[in-house]
Amino acid sequence: TIDQTIVIRGFSNLEDRDVASTIARVEASLEREQNILREKASDWANWDPAYDFIVNNDAEKRNDFLKQNVTDDTCKNLNIDILVITDSSGVIIAKQLNVASQDYNSGDILRIPTIVQRIERIGDAKKIGALREGDDIILYSFLPITDNKGEKLSGGHILFAVWAREQIITRVSSFAGVPVNIGRIIDDDLKSESRVFPVT
Repeated sequence: TIDQTIVIRGFSNLEDRDVASTIARVEASLEREQNILREKASDWANWDPAYDFIVNNDAEKRNDFLKQNVTDDTCKNLNIDILVITDSSGVIIAKQLNVASQDYNSGDILRIPTIVQRIERIGDAKKIGALREGDDIILYSFLPITDNKGEKLSGGHILFAVWAREQIITRVSSFAGVPVNIGRIIDDDLKSESRVFPVT
């Protein structure tokens, strides 16, 4: 299961069948966001230049890859908040944040090592899901880096992630047709017309 909760306001105006339908739309919208991340990350995970970046110990070639591919505009162009590349030991060898995003927070860069460590502990090589980080939820895709054919493993991984902040909440709410809040819920915040449910 995903460690997150969703609150949908205004359930008092909906009948039970409408509630079930709304919950299904919210879950489908979150799944769609995760699938978009997986597709984007897959392009990088099964890409010879990324594979060469991991297995090549030549500092000049690695720097050339970073200059060409991991720039200030990379996350903005991919419409993601975080890009991380780890080597075969799990050490972060490249990271980039989308500083142009309306959801950018300057403290996010300090949270990346913790996020990567927590995702690596999940257990399988291909990790796609959501993770609670402090008061935030992060949607992520963490995939092994291979060659173009997917035959040679580099040992490294690529992480593409988005914060479930304003942009994601707006898209999910729009798709579901009701206001949605994704994040840590404190009991005092719950009103009688609210409903809380886990997303699996």
